[in-house]
Amino acid sequence: MDELLRGDVAALYRRGAHPVLLVRLAQARLFGLDPHLCAARIKTAEPRLHQPWCDR
Repeated sequence: MDELLRGDVAALYRRGAHPVLLVRLAQARLFGLDPHLCAARIKTAEPRLHQPWCDR
């Protein structure tokens, strides 16, 4: 819950939050997020699964 209130999208992603949900939170400007801040923060998260299309 603290991660949500802090807008820590990287931690939420690591805990299993769907990326589309995280983007929607940012688009709605909830929890101090905006799209640019969300993008910057989620880039710091380790990938949960290897996705070959991300290697391009």
